[in-house]
Amino acid sequence: MNSSKINRKSMATNNLYVLDADFYPDIWKDDKVMSAMMYTFRPREVNEEHYEQKMQFWKDLIESYCEYKGAPTITINELKDVFKRKGTSPYCLQDILNQMMYEGNLQEKNLFMEQPKATWGSWMVDSLIYKPASWGFSKIKEKIIGSSTSPDTVFIVKSSVQKQARLLQEHVRNRHTFNNIISMDDLMESAENIDGLSREGILMALQHLNVYSKSAYIEENNHSLGVEDSSDNHHHKLLIKFGEPHQTVLPITEMERSIYNLEHTEKYLLDVVNKKKQQLNELLLQVKNSLAEGKKQMAKTFLRKKHVCESELTKTMNILENIQTMLQRIQNSKSDKEIIKMYKMGSDSIKHIFANNGINLDSVHDIIEDMKEVIEEQEECQSALSAPMRGLNEIDESDIESELMDLIKENKKEEPKPSEVIKNKPDVDIMDLEMRLRKLRGDFPDLDESDITPVRSQKSLPQI
Repeated sequence: MNSSKINRKSMATNNLYVLDADFYPDIWKDDKVMSAMMYTFRPREVNEEHYEQKMQFWKDLIESYCEYKGAPTITINELKDVFKRKGTSPYCLQDILNQMMYEGNLQEKNLFMEQPKATWGSWMVDSLIYKPASWGFSKIKEKIIGSSTSPDTVFIVKSSVQKQARLLQEHVRNRHTFNNIISMDDLMESAENIDGLSREGILMALQHLNVYSKSAYIEENNHSLGVEDSSDNHHHKLLIKFGEPHQTVLPITEMERSIYNLEHTEKYLLDVVNKKKQQLNELLLQVKNSLAEGKKQMAKTFLRKKHVCESELTKTMNILENIQTMLQRIQNSKSDKEIIKMYKMGSDSIKHIFANNGINLDSVHDIIEDMKEVIEEQEECQSALSAPMRGLNEIDESDIESELMDLIKENKKEEPKPSEVIKNKPDVDIMDLEMRLRKLRGDFPDLDESDITPVRSQKSLPQI
């Protein structure tokens, strides 16, 4: 079953519905099959398989229609017009709605919207909820939806409203943020072109998120900061706070409401500043035109207005600057809070890991001491393994060292000293020296004999 993007403007006009041809399933063109589908249901016992197939066909088609138009609401008259084929409306719609009601997939809109009175306030009831003719369950005997039910009674298809609530949450995730306040007007403006959601669909999805899944909180904003807007749209009357999907959102706090009002006031003042600047440019242009036309008095009038406008602009910009400063400090506080939160989470994680693994200061010291002992034992083992292995008949190394030292000493005793070498030379060497000295005496008569005697007696070499 195919569904195309809806053109809501051409869809409903004076209760006349026009759907694209590709909305309907392929069997819609089969006259024989559709003749049986359009007819009332026979008892289930006659042909149970055909009964279930036919029931599922119409339930799927109704859900596709809700998805197509972007809202989960239906009426019997609406379905008769939408599913009219060759001028004939389905005769089985009453049985289908009975079955959907029995399965809990259909609920009368008055009951669906009953609970928000205390939260949405009169704004929702007066502006958006119209109450069609209702019927009482106590009057129904044979069928859940009896003949006394108005054909214009509005019902909610629950499976469709759940899907459209998820579409709205996805839109908020992409365009806004969870757990922050937005106004109903801002939401409607940004969600106007969401595929699969009409204005009514957004409201029904909000109701589902607010009352049934508790993922949205809605309240009226009765606070004002004293800045008035002539359009009376400055402070939106309805505030919405979306929570994460499948999580219960907390109510709006006074701090969140104050921050929202400050942010909205900032937007309002920015708009005022832009308008004042535009007004100043227009007044300056009027002054120049009046002077060019020779209208001096008119120029003075426009000039006075210009000075008044400049004074108002300066005052507005000062207020805007103060508000922006406050918002910046609030934002910085949020950032600081998040940083501290991350620090705490990191610290708690480390403590948790240490605790789970039994790590503390004493255990670390014990482990270090054990490691030192193990390393010392390992070094001793390595030293023992690297030492040379000794045989049984091996000579003691100390004996070898002692004998070697004795041999060195004996060797030193046997070596002659230089003086002893000279003493042990034969006498012929000394006599030869004496003869040389006598020969020299002939050459030098002044040399006395006594100078030779010490040489002989000392048996030493002459000094030259």
